[in-house]
Amino acid sequence: MKTLGLNIFLAFKAFLSLKLFRTMKCFFLKVPYSRTHSAFTGEKVSISPKLGGKIEAYGGYITGINLELIPEKKIVQTWRASDWSEGLESKVIFEFAEAANRKTTLVFTHSGIPAEQFEEIKKGWQQWYWKPLKKHWKKMQK
Repeated sequence: MKTLGLNIFLAFKAFLSLKLFRTMKCFFLKVPYSRTHSAFTGEKVSISPKLGGKIEAYGGYITGINLELIPEKKIVQTWRASDWSEGLESKVIFEFAEAANRKTTLVFTHSGIPAEQFEEIKKGWQQWYWKPLKKHWKKMQK
């Protein structure tokens, strides 16, 4: 594919309002932990809970580094897929805020996605992350 020296990168945001009870809130706000992440994705995941720590998910398809970890507030990570061109890296941000009626609002942003991969990555988040999380959640509420 000829790019004529032009690289286009895209971003998307997802706004989620989640009803979380105290124990569930604790579960969700600990996303950067391997065991928690593996519990709802069903995939082996290695996520360091430390600043600068490495992340790896889905058999090495996803790799990255924790850039910012503010407990119960914000998670920022670099994120790259193994089939991206060498040197390409994107950023994911999870921002949490208290809302009324025991809810937590999550603003999720994924930026720096190569344009040709945008739709696939966006669908991937739904299929491999948000839907499994919702299913796991329902099971935990019983």
